[in-house]
Amino acid sequence: AFTLVLQVLYPLVIAPMFNKFNPLEEGELKTRITALMENLGFKSSGIFIMDASKRSGHSNAYFGGMGKSKRIVLYDTLVNQLTTDELEAVLGHELGHYKLHHILRKICIMLPVEFILMFVLYKIAQSHLLYTGFGFVVTPETVISMQFIGLLLASMITGPLQELFSPIINYSSRRDEYQADKFSAKLTGNPDALISGLIKLNCENLSELLPPKLYVMWNYSHPSLLERINALKN
Repeated sequence: AFTLVLQVLYPLVIAPMFNKFNPLEEGELKTRITALMENLGFKSSGIFIMDASKRSGHSNAYFGGMGKSKRIVLYDTLVNQLTTDELEAVLGHELGHYKLHHILRKICIMLPVEFILMFVLYKIAQSHLLYTGFGFVVTPETVISMQFIGLLLASMITGPLQELFSPIINYSSRRDEYQADKFSAKLTGNPDALISGLIKLNCENLSELLPPKLYVMWNYSHPSLLERINALKN
């Protein structure tokens, strides 16, 4: 319930506390984005420009919220760096995640995983061995009052185990990115625009050009630039 409520509150309450969100002005960009949305039956509460440049030159675009709070957000850095064709292609990629149900699938997976994880941490936090291993002197009575500390200690010892699942999680994420790239290329009929947009974003975000494949497998949620370009060309 907490996760679902945050999905609604984040774009409306939390995000505006840290950045300004101005509606996208009328023009060719808004007209083309609106046409893309209507073509796919995607409804949102608006298209907004976020003042990301006040913190860094990092560029991005994303969908936020659920239901009536759902909105499209473009970083001002993204709008300044890319052409209209490239912006349309990048947004087509994000719309691909929506249309291919990547976001919904991740939420459906995340909710039970969060429940299981918190239950495991709760059970570990009740173990005397956890506290004695960190040098605490506890009794059956004090364990109950120390469970908040126990959750912190439990997260410390289970954190490294999460690395074992990184290749699986990252593989699934990279597969989704390939699918969204393909969706954008078909939707816009202009894969070259997405390629040139990705090259610009790679430069501006200072991404590694040729990362080792083993490192990508373990750490990258997105394919490397050359892998995405080759996939789009094919």
